[in-house]
Amino acid sequence: MKNNMEKLGGVWLSRTAETAQGTYQASNLMRLPWGSGSRLALDRARSDDRDRITGVEGPTLINELNRRSRGSLSMDAGVIDFITFISSFFYGACTNSSLGSYTKKHIISPLASIDMPTFTAYQKLGNAIFYERFDGCGVNSFDLEISKDDWIKASCDIAGLGKSSVSYIKAAGNISNPLDATLTLSEYTESEDGSGRGCGGATSDVVSGATDAERLANIYKLEIQKADGTWVEVTPTACEAANPSIITFNVPMGLTGGEPYRIHYNAASADSWQTAPALTQESPLKLSQASLLINGLYDGSAFFGGSDSIDLHWNGVTIHGENNLIIKDMPGSGKIYGSSLKRGQRIITIKLSKQMRDTILHADIDANATLSLQVDIIGALIEPGYHYEANFMFPLVGISGLNVGADDKYLTEDGDLIVLEDPTHGFGNVVTTNKTTNYLA
Repeated sequence: MKNNMEKLGGVWLSRTAETAQGTYQASNLMRLPWGSGSRLALDRARSDDRDRITGVEGPTLINELNRRSRGSLSMDAGVIDFITFISSFFYGACTNSSLGSYTKKHIISPLASIDMPTFTAYQKLGNAIFYERFDGCGVNSFDLEISKDDWIKASCDIAGLGKSSVSYIKAAGNISNPLDATLTLSEYTESEDGSGRGCGGATSDVVSGATDAERLANIYKLEIQKADGTWVEVTPTACEAANPSIITFNVPMGLTGGEPYRIHYNAASADSWQTAPALTQESPLKLSQASLLINGLYDGSAFFGGSDSIDLHWNGVTIHGENNLIIKDMPGSGKIYGSSLKRGQRIITIKLSKQMRDTILHADIDANATLSLQVDIIGALIEPGYHYEANFMFPLVGISGLNVGADDKYLTEDGDLIVLEDPTHGFGNVVTTNKTTNYLA
């Protein structure tokens, strides 16, 4: 039955990119145990006419300029699957290959184009209160937080075109004439008015549910208009498993037959987009599985040499990326949702906190020196010789700020770093391994 507990819902995403922005992708889906608050929604640019000269004092109407989708996803115990997904759609390019019997390798690199790959996001709110699908989504920003005595946290902010589908329908028709205690749902056709908020493949004149009780629970409201023009809410008592659905209701006084009705219900899905995939389970990652390498030699695919002495003294590192996504409407599209999603300036920053045991970072910032940085996270074993792993490689990093702090009454150096664009290797890349076959492709 219906239950609005957040925990009973879920979000799942397409690891494979959409073939075109806004064309929904139904394959290679990923559902993970998200943190509380992980969901998507629509931003509607709506305004009233309060500041217009209309002849009356108060506002008289509301208009909607456009829609955009937005959301955030987080894991307080991050896994490689999510880190690889975030990195792939943030950077924009991914090469997938096989290692060993089960291990898959993913080399993720920055896409030069400003036209970014997009994915489709699906969500179920509560225990099937309703389902939503958001087409044309991109990773606007991400955070990877590695802190002492804690799991590694991963999160991303999503921006999208605003094109969405829902499982619910508000439909209308006329009850039977001569009058009986049933109505048959009229064929409902999703309108092409540019709203982008249709049923997205629903068998729209069939109420969702495997049993009579489930179907009744999916009818949220049924009203019939009486001869005097008033609408009265009636109670459905049965809903047959038919196409179209036949609904039995308690007949109010005064009906003669043929009166208009309007109904709000969850519709059955014809293309299974409302079916959630199985929950993906990977071993969560923690600080003790992460290492930091400074000033190694980067050859375009891997680091060599460098110092790992900081491993004994660092308290944590946070990697933050911004894509500054821009969503535009297209003249003549006739749609209320955006037509294109493009990347703005890509910026990656790093916060590094280490125990203050030397003056190396102070000397570096005094000399305006640059460094290279590798953050490598090695998780559980997949098979002999291969682990779940994420390796972030930044060939050129500058120090934009440095402060002295304290943690548990011990002095720390807290550095604000920014990833610079290396003349040869750009922003570097990310290499991950897990058991998932492909991302983007």
